Amino acid sequence: MKRIIIVLIALAILVTIGCEKQRTISGSSVTLPPLNLESVLPSLAPLDLSAYCDYISYLSQYDVWLIWKDNSAGAYQETGIDVEKYSGGWVKVATLPADSTQYSVYQSENAVGTQWRVKAYNLRGGAYSSVAIMK
Repeated sequence: MKRIIIVLIALAILVTIGCEKQRTISGSSVTLPPLNLESVLPSLAPLDLSAYCDYISYLSQYDVWLIWKDNSAGAYQETGIDVEKYSGGWVKVATLPADSTQYSVYQSENAVGTQWRVKAYNLRGGAYSSVAIMK
């Protein structure tokens, strides 16, 4: 029980300091590293995912567009976005940089009815958007 309390106190000190400081603990001098609040918590799910599809006749292909709102910032900041398509199971089709809010791809097959989702993630975890069905 004492160890848990000591760990909680040490964590509270780290959170309170938030920068590199010199501290004296039991006569010993200790330098604490800066506290990076970025990506402390798992990323939040992207919001309002929409999926659209247009046929481009001169290319004989479909132009697929996904658009969403970034919902991760500060302590929830994502390090990347995964785009997934349902094809008998969820399959990752792209990895995008942090803060991305759209994805597009050309494909030969009709995409109407295809299910899509995006996942914002960081080292602590992540979350999926709602599923969008291609219109």
